[in-house]
Amino acid sequence: TTFLTLAIQAGLTMAIANPSQELLGSCAFASDLLLGKKEAGGMRLSMKCSVAAHCLIFIHEYGARAKVTSELLALSTGIHPVTIRNIVSALKKAGMVEAKPGTGGAILCRSPGEIDLYQVCQTVEPDFLEKLISLHPAPSSFCPVGRSVQKVLSASYEKIRKDLAGSLASVTLADLLEEYHGIQKKEIF
Repeated sequence: TTFLTLAIQAGLTMAIANPSQELLGSCAFASDLLLGKKEAGGMRLSMKCSVAAHCLIFIHEYGARAKVTSELLALSTGIHPVTIRNIVSALKKAGMVEAKPGTGGAILCRSPGEIDLYQVCQTVEPDFLEKLISLHPAPSSFCPVGRSVQKVLSASYEKIRKDLAGSLASVTLADLLEEYHGIQKKEIF
């Protein structure tokens, strides 16, 4: 209804009958802004998984010999310490890290080979696969394609999600550390 209201107010009656994807996206973005939604557009992907992986690599590399705090991780990641604390808290609940309250620091609880990217992503953002590739919520019921498109795409999207989950599960923290060490060796020489 927000789209229709905006379209009518703008005199875009043809857009109501046959809106383009660009127009729909612009109207959705504008209506989100008008409604005061913080993340206007709603199609942004989270960086929590990459930040969590960054934290795990850092904790592995420095946790045994230094006090790894949220402030230190924030400096390394460029992410606010509160966000880092939330991510580390989720990793702690999943049994990947141990973090002592206050300024005690963090260490890994499992070996790097026992932690995979699927577990990490699932831990910090349980619905990440659905956010990554999902169906648009309100296709037109007046359009033959709109009435069927969700059924058409559902099976393919589910297969893509399963394939991505499998690919993420095949990459462990040990693999990331090996890549990291290889890059570090190249930078030294």
